[in-house]
This record gives sequence, structure tokens and C-alpha cells, in this order.
Amino acid sequence: DVDTDPDLVDRYGELVPVVTVDGVQQGYWQIDAGRVRRALAG
Repeated sequence: DVDTDPDLVDRYGELVPVVTVDGVQQGYWQIDAGRVRRALAG
């Protein structure tokens, strides 16, 4: 939860919602479900 962690707020601030998989940003604002699925599968 970005909003409860000051370090994440500093890093992602206005990009919420943001999705990362294994530390790699997969998307923000409008999340591409296919991209996230591929990242999780790979």
C-alpha cells in the first residue's frame, strides 16, 4: 500500500495506482491486465 509507506509515497506519489512485479514497474494509472499477467507468469 503506497499510501501507508513514506518511502513509497516519495517514489510513486502521483503515479498511484502503480503495479510492480519483482521491483519492475508494470504500469500506473490505467493498468494493462495482460502486461501484469505476463510479468507474473514470467
